[in-house]
Amino acid sequence: MLTKQYVLPKEIHDNIFENEIKPFHLAKSQTQEKPLAIITGGQPGSGKSGITSEAKKDDIQAANLTHQDASQWAIFEATLSLINEYNS
Repeated sequence: MLTKQYVLPKEIHDNIFENEIKPFHLAKSQTQEKPLAIITGGQPGSGKSGITSEAKKDDIQAANLTHQDASQWAIFEATLSLINEYNS
């Protein structure tokens, strides 16, 4: 557990969010009637841009394009982590 020595004072914390994070990440954001978040992750060249484009066209079915492989990888990673006692 982290101690308070590593936590920024609230004023500095809020200032960083308002002046650095919020303008960079939310500058083009607009209020949506039904907000949707699509979160992708993977190595360079793994298809994140492609799946994001497909998700914009059809967010309900886009996951089907990668589900088979991604779910097997997740199981494989979890299994290896347990077998090898990885802290993952």
